[in-house]
Amino acid sequence: MRKIMRFLSVKGNNKPADHILKPIRIALLIGGTYIVLAGIYIIYSSQYAARHASTVKTLEFTEMQKGLIFVIVTGIILIIVLRWVFQEIAHKEKKIIDQRNALLISERHAVAGMLASSVAHDINNVLTTLIATVDILKNEIDGSETSQKHLDRLQEANEHLISLTKRLSRVGKAHLVSETQKFDLCSVLEEAVSFSKTHKDVKTCHLNLDCSEGLIVSGFPDMLHQMIFNLILNSAQASGEGGRIDIAVDSGKNQIRLELTDNGPGIPEDKKDNIFQPFYTTKETGTGLGMLSIQACVEAHNGSIKVGESESGGARFTIILPRKSS
Repeated sequence: MRKIMRFLSVKGNNKPADHILKPIRIALLIGGTYIVLAGIYIIYSSQYAARHASTVKTLEFTEMQKGLIFVIVTGIILIIVLRWVFQEIAHKEKKIIDQRNALLISERHAVAGMLASSVAHDINNVLTTLIATVDILKNEIDGSETSQKHLDRLQEANEHLISLTKRLSRVGKAHLVSETQKFDLCSVLEEAVSFSKTHKDVKTCHLNLDCSEGLIVSGFPDMLHQMIFNLILNSAQASGEGGRIDIAVDSGKNQIRLELTDNGPGIPEDKKDNIFQPFYTTKETGTGLGMLSIQACVEAHNGSIKVGESESGGARFTIILPRKSS
């Protein structure tokens, strides 16, 4: 049965409704095999019974035996097939759940790191300005020794806070990046596309991936997987049932261009600059963290992301990534 599955597995998540055609092919092959074998059994067993039955009663008994044997053998085969099918379903469900949990943890770490670094950066800018103000006050105020001591303490407190923000920034970056790996980008994209098709909002969309195999890059495959999943999910929710999502990858010598387009309503011009802001969302139940994790992935790979309009009037996300992430 596993050989049948491998034989029927066709690469190319870029084919529309491929996840529907595969089960149909499997069902047709199994059903066709059963019909052929059952037909052969009925024909040859009937001929055997006709040749060896001397009386009508003997023929009836032989036919009854044939029927019982057929039912028993068919039942055993059915039990084996159904057991295998349910085991495969349970295994795939567990794999999907494990992948979702792992990706969720990875995304939370990325978002936490992004937020920590962003907040630390902003606080540090404010504190730097505050220290400069304290220096000015120390030079301009001809106060008592007590006043100077208070200003000194204020300056020390500010410097201490700057030290804390630097630590916070380091912790944030530790969540954003880990050790880089070499991997096939197209394999990661195919897995992300296949994985996204299990989501209820993506199932009804036409998903097309154009990527040449053997595109070896250095980076963080888990983050890229989650980034593509988030982009696909956003496009699917925007495009609605029957929407079209196209993903194309172009490879240069030093960089990779990854482009995702959809035929949804697109992103208004006045909102394009805000979609990567923490907690900014246009959805009623959105958290505003999905696009932030996408930006975290792009920054972790020292890349860039640009938002535009597709030919159909939908959204276009263009991501430039270096072949090697430093």
